Amino acid sequence: MLKRALSVAAMLALIAIPAFAQEDVLEFADFDPFDAQSLIEAASSPACPGGSATLEPLPDGAEGFAIPGTFLDVQATDLCRAYEVPLRVGVPYKAIRIEFDMYVKSWVTAYFHNITALRRTGPKRNERVLLYGVIIRGDKRRTWLDLGHEKVTKVNHPWKTNTQYHVVLEANRSSKKIKMDVYEGETWSHGAQGKMTAREIKSLGGSRVVKVDFSSSSVAFNGYFPPTGWLFSNLKVEAIP
Repeated sequence: MLKRALSVAAMLALIAIPAFAQEDVLEFADFDPFDAQSLIEAASSPACPGGSATLEPLPDGAEGFAIPGTFLDVQATDLCRAYEVPLRVGVPYKAIRIEFDMYVKSWVTAYFHNITALRRTGPKRNERVLLYGVIIRGDKRRTWLDLGHEKVTKVNHPWKTNTQYHVVLEANRSSKKIKMDVYEGETWSHGAQGKMTAREIKSLGGSRVVKVDFSSSSVAFNGYFPPTGWLFSNLKVEAIP
């Protein structure tokens, strides 16, 4: 696996990634994420901050939090956010539902834009779990919904630049499904789904907690970029026991 990773990284380092207009749909040779967990870890190193926004409680005693307004304006000096999902330690949860607004400014690269991930952290690899990850490929407007354990759903979608979207993601252990729905205004635009590979949604305490990430703190393997210029706002995170 390491040998393959190094060869892919070396290949990408030799490719010049050009800027391009929205209308210029470029065709490049495909290359796939070879290890989703390694990709997430590489893209989130160094760790993303939580920012200064105040986390507000959800109504009616629901577990989770909300952040009204903009919580991330992706810039070179402020690339990403990470928030801990406030799960009760040792309690298995049925689902986590996350929704937010996302303004797609322009394509940073013809390749991959790191959008968001839901994962459990931990000092040991077997404690770290990727519940889902979302990556968008610029040239093909293709959504990659990463399901963990090297399972990926890829769908071509009508993503547009200079456009505001409302994104709803759910990891549901009861239905064993990861689901994403994208709305433009009040109208459903597109979506993707796949079988959940994680066996549980649970916080183990200490550093072994569930976090939701937005963007990434660095470029991973010369092909996976923070979406600089994009805006993330109106976050709602709900955990369903």
